This record gives sequence, structure tokens and C-alpha cells, in this order.
Amino acid sequence: MGRTISRREFLARSAAVGAGALAAPTLADARTSARTRVELRAWSQVTPRVDVWRTRALRIAAPRVRDFEIRLATRDVAAEWPDYLNKFTLAASAGNAPHIVVAGHELSAQWAAAGWIVPFDDCREKHDEFDTLFPALWKAVEFKGKRWGVPFEPEARPMFFHKRKLRELGWSKKQVDQLPVRLKNGTFTLDDFVHTSRQAIDKRIVPKGFAYWHRPQPGFDFLQYYIAYGGKLYDDRRRKLVIRRGPLAKFYAFQRTVVEEELTPRNFIPTEWDAWHSTVANGKTLFWNGGIWMWAEWRSSYIGGKGDRFLDSFVGYGLQPTGVKGRPGRTLSRPIAYFVTSKRASGASNRQAAAACALLAKSMNKETRTREALLSAHLAWLEPQLQSRAYRRDKFLSSVTYMIKKGRAFFVPNDMGFGQYNTIIYDNMLRAEQGEISPARAADRTIARMKLELRDAVIIE
Repeated sequence: MGRTISRREFLARSAAVGAGALAAPTLADARTSARTRVELRAWSQVTPRVDVWRTRALRIAAPRVRDFEIRLATRDVAAEWPDYLNKFTLAASAGNAPHIVVAGHELSAQWAAAGWIVPFDDCREKHDEFDTLFPALWKAVEFKGKRWGVPFEPEARPMFFHKRKLRELGWSKKQVDQLPVRLKNGTFTLDDFVHTSRQAIDKRIVPKGFAYWHRPQPGFDFLQYYIAYGGKLYDDRRRKLVIRRGPLAKFYAFQRTVVEEELTPRNFIPTEWDAWHSTVANGKTLFWNGGIWMWAEWRSSYIGGKGDRFLDSFVGYGLQPTGVKGRPGRTLSRPIAYFVTSKRASGASNRQAAAACALLAKSMNKETRTREALLSAHLAWLEPQLQSRAYRRDKFLSSVTYMIKKGRAFFVPNDMGFGQYNTIIYDNMLRAEQGEISPARAADRTIARMKLELRDAVIIE
């Protein structure tokens, strides 16, 4: 259990198990007698003191399940996502995974094909509690016409900005207050962003390298800038990944520009997360992009207990800037999900699968899940949460909820090839940003590698 595996090995191992393993017990198969005793295990990745409700909500719900007496053992894994997923992969390969596991929605494809999780449609139909989930969220766990888990903790990934530094630059309070509107309607573009950032350096409002800090480690966030220039990830009708060379080259050029213009330090990736959080949370940069959940992390670990009022005094936020004037800003949203594991992965019986289903249904409780959203700085995912006085009083969450409405948010696709697709895009982005190759050459290399490695699984446009 101590050995870690690479991302590529993880994806390869998931795929190698084969789609033929999907003949696992469904969640509606079991016929149970009243209060049948069942033992279940559940795992979740967590940031300590922030994500405690992912498993706590299950423990609170367990006694409320009518048909089962559930003895639930939970495990909060305080590790980065790659390490946590390695642990699950090794456990599932050995047949001793937990019966319920929390992971990113994009793993629906790999884990379904590996036979490690069971379809969730029967469970959803059996329990009315799932009807309160926002309907659009179910798309995040769809793969090959089935739903594979319960999506929750939706989020947005804004462009954050330092309100006081913009005032120092000469912006009026009204102009600062209107920046989120301009980001939303597409009148503040990535070109405007670069120009404003360079002005802040020239006027010594921020030092060189501190005008813009993007994500310091690999991740999906960078895809937002490919999308900003008109990129496309997936063709739903043909069920294939899509890559567009023009937007890709512009995205790579933007990443190079932020270094050449000295907005971002050279060789910025990899920077340690602790250093990144400490810098942005204490107001040392002009712009930075991240996730709304980071508000909770800053509040709990990086600002010395100063609280929301301190952050609100200088932190502004809006949708990601567009690369095309007049095209509305957008954001990536990556809900996580509860997945019920199969007999192959965890040894689960039909009875345990049904109990896991019932437990997840009971856990969709407005009060419990609102406390979760408030502590972890995630958006509501149950309709009743929006009526909660506590949720409506939370200034930060209330002010970012619009970001995932009206098509402003997108999900990464649930596709077997997406992991490799994203890796190829990222690898060449990094080379372009660091000046190893030109943005145009990086785009050509991405296309060539996708043709070689993904073949007809990707549409080249």
C-alpha cells in the first residue's frame, strides 16, 4: 500500500481492467429485511479543518437509514489528490477498496470501464432525496448513457484581483466594482488583463513577477484559457474529444506573454502550494486565479485568524477573462462525487451496495450540506440549500453563485482519453510558457502527439 504509481500508470491500469467488468451488482438488486446490519467503509480526500463534512455527513446520516443498521467506518485522507487516488487504485486493484469513495467526477469514465464502480441510475430512481440535486449537475457523472455517482460540492474558479491595488493604479471605486460585470459580459479581455498588469509593474504597485500568479502545479484550470480563445473540449454527439489548433496556439501564447511581460516569475511551475497560498492570501499579487474553496483554506490556515472581513477588504473576483472581445467570461467547475464501488473493487455484496445507496440518499440533508458548503466554501448543490438563511447570509458564496448559472460554467469531459489529452496539452503549455519552444511550435507538437497517442479518439479542428 506504500508504493505510489504515476498518473499514466494509474490511467493505464484503470483502462486495462476492461469494460467487460461492468456486470457488477446494481444498486436496486438487493432485497432487504428491516434494519439489516451492514458494515460499510467510506473514504474521502480532505484538506484538514476544511473538508470534514464529506464523511461526517455520512456518519450523521447512518442512523437515519430505515432499512439498514449501518456500521460505518470512515477515513479522511489528508493528502494531495494524486496520492489519494494512488491509494484508491492500489486498494481497488487488490479488491479491498472502500464501499463509498469520494473523487473528482471525471473519474467516472476510468473507474466505470475498470469495473470499480457501479451504475447509479437505479439508486437515484429509488430515493426521492436525490430529486433535490440541481438537475444540471448529473451531467458531471454521465458516461456512456449512465450516471455513475452523486455529484456534490460544485465550485467555480474565478480570476481574483486586489481591489486596493487597482485603486492605487488609478481606478475609481466604481470601476473596481464593475470589473466582475465586465468579466461576465466580455468587455475586459485577456489583452486588457495583460495591459493592466503591466501598468501595475511600471508604476511599482507590484514588483516584477507579482502581477499575476496562476496555478503553480498541474491541473485542469489552465484549460480555461484554451476555452477563453474559443477552444472546445468535447463533441457530445460524436462522443469524442476535440482540439482546435487556433485557440490552442493563442492560449500557449498568452502563457508565454505573462512571463515575457514579467507578470509571472520565470520557471514559476512548480511552486509549492503553501508559498502560493501565503502570497496571494496576504495581498502580495494583483491578479491570481484559483478556486472558490481556497477562500476557506486562506481563512483557516493563511491569514492568522483575521477572518472573512480581512479577505473581503481587498479580494475581488469574477469570471475568467475572455480572449475574444464580447464573448462572455466563463469558469471551470469540477464537482466531486460519491461513487459506490463494485464487488471487484471492494468485495461489496448486493446488500452492501443497497445500503451504500440508502446512506447517500439520507445524507442529502439541507442542514448538514449547508454547513458543509459554508465551511469548505463550495456552492450549493441541493435546491433547499438556496433557501437556507445561513447560506444566503454568506456574502462570499452568495456573490459567486451566478458563476455556474446560465451556461457560464463547464465541466471537463468524462472520457477514457481525457487524462492523456490533458497531459499532452499541459506538457506543451509548460514548454511554451518557459520559453523552450514557441507557442506555435507547442501547438503543432500537441496536435502531432494527440494524433499519435489518441488517434481517432480526438477530433482535430
